[in-house]
Amino acid sequence: VSRDALIALYHHSYGWGAGDVIAVTGLNGLESQRIYKNFRRWRESGWQRTMDEMGLTKAELVELESQRQRQRQRFNSEAERLIRVAQGHYRKSEPDHYPCLSRSQWSEMFAQGYGCDYRIWHLALCLDCMQTAWGLGSSESSGEKPRLELQVRP
Repeated sequence: VSRDALIALYHHSYGWGAGDVIAVTGLNGLESQRIYKNFRRWRESGWQRTMDEMGLTKAELVELESQRQRQRQRFNSEAERLIRVAQGHYRKSEPDHYPCLSRSQWSEMFAQGYGCDYRIWHLALCLDCMQTAWGLGSSESSGEKPRLELQVRP
């Protein structure tokens, strides 16, 4: 997974922009600038290249978007089910490197300012930890916990 695609998961999963990702993950300085670059590259070329490599046609993308608009709750429920299947594989392939943390462990990581790469990777790929760590990155993200709102296009 390229870093651009990884960062784009936040948009495609929750509808967030670069500023939202920075706030949720508690990043600052140089890391923040990298997030903006990742979003830009994904929009400019990464997304289309990925669609081409996967063999998705424009008609299939239009149909996906239509399904999302017509049956949003069902569409997002199915997306969450598929994400959890993928997470099961992710958990088996990297258990020592990407363990789920408790709220207090996430809180310590955010407060001490370490684990930036870990936060970016793990929170993008783990719905449960996103819920657990919600609100620790910045006061702006302390409202309602995020729900999966799948976005088809960047």
